[in-house]
Amino acid sequence: MISAIAESMRQRLNATWCIAESGLAGPTTGRSGLPPGRTTIGVAGPVSRTAVFQTGHADREKNMVEFTTLSLRFLRDAIREAGA
Repeated sequence: MISAIAESMRQRLNATWCIAESGLAGPTTGRSGLPPGRTTIGVAGPVSRTAVFQTGHADREKNMVEFTTLSLRFLRDAIREAGA
């Protein structure tokens, strides 16, 4: 699902790369019952990938910063893999 969002936005924006993220920053669980601190990140571009990350804590602000950091690193690694 998250990879489809990243790819759809990449096409819509006519961009080479796009990244999408969805998760539970906390401090409580969501309707799905998944624990806080869990995010799914998708990158679309010459290299496309999706991964799930778990921070291990329920601090909302801390998770939001960590989700952003993970997203940017995930994109960086995909760009490196593509040789760009």
